[in-house]
Amino acid sequence: MPTRSAHRIMVVDDNVDAAESLAMMLELDGHSVIRAHDGAAAIAIAGSERLSVMLLDIGLPDIDGYELARRLRALPEVDNALLIAVTGHGQAEDRRRAEDAGFDRYLMKAVEFESLRSILQEDRENADALAGLAACYFGTGDFERAKATLALVPLDKRTTSRIQ
Repeated sequence: MPTRSAHRIMVVDDNVDAAESLAMMLELDGHSVIRAHDGAAAIAIAGSERLSVMLLDIGLPDIDGYELARRLRALPEVDNALLIAVTGHGQAEDRRRAEDAGFDRYLMKAVEFESLRSILQEDRENADALAGLAACYFGTGDFERAKATLALVPLDKRTTSRIQ
């Protein structure tokens, strides 16, 4: 069942087949997907595209996914994107490193698509709720609060959900 609201997503994985498979599933679910196969390409794309979600493999050939997440978070274009680590490493230390690097969520390979779909839908619903709250503030004439709330959600704002 396709999601009710599409995201603009970048899938970053040096395994071309894995990236393509995940990207195709996301496209069938109604999302717009860009693919990258190394950190340098991901950074270049992120600087020129408005992305709401980035799925990053941790084991990339040029820089690891942790460093990539840190570099992406430093870009103003990425500040509000939902960053999801996709990895075969599931130890507590790996999860801590991912959170420290700026990831919002953590998925183990092979990604269970229903879990990913739930994360994407939850993110969209939370962004919609914040936008609705801003509209309420506009309705009451509290334009400063409305402006501050909208700053939290430039349409594709990530939620405050953390790695689980």
